[in-house]
Amino acid sequence: METSKLNGTAKQVLIAEDEPAIRSLLQKFLGMWGYRTLVASNGKEALQLAEQHHGDVDLLLTDVTMPEMDGQELADKLTKKQPFVKVILMSGFSHMQIALRSGWTFIQKPFKPAVVKETIEKAL
Repeated sequence: METSKLNGTAKQVLIAEDEPAIRSLLQKFLGMWGYRTLVASNGKEALQLAEQHHGDVDLLLTDVTMPEMDGQELADKLTKKQPFVKVILMSGFSHMQIALRSGWTFIQKPFKPAVVKETIEKAL
């Protein structure tokens, strides 16, 4: 079974990233890899998208530092509503301790697309 599929349906990834270029690249790559995406420019927008989306989000891929609501707060709120969502935190700063303490995965920016793909596959 392809890793981007769950019971024959493409897995849903919610991307929360305030940097437009990174957000766009992540959306492009995830689409090429067979994932469905919801894309937000901050945590508040991401939480609203998740609430309006019909069905569960399989994975939250979020920047840690964003305006309106940071990635950790977003992950906390989303996992309370959808306890089975997997979380990958991204940052150019070292926030690995936050991720480890919460049982989430962490990716250090800058990263290569292959690292993102591998990390997502492991998380799901």
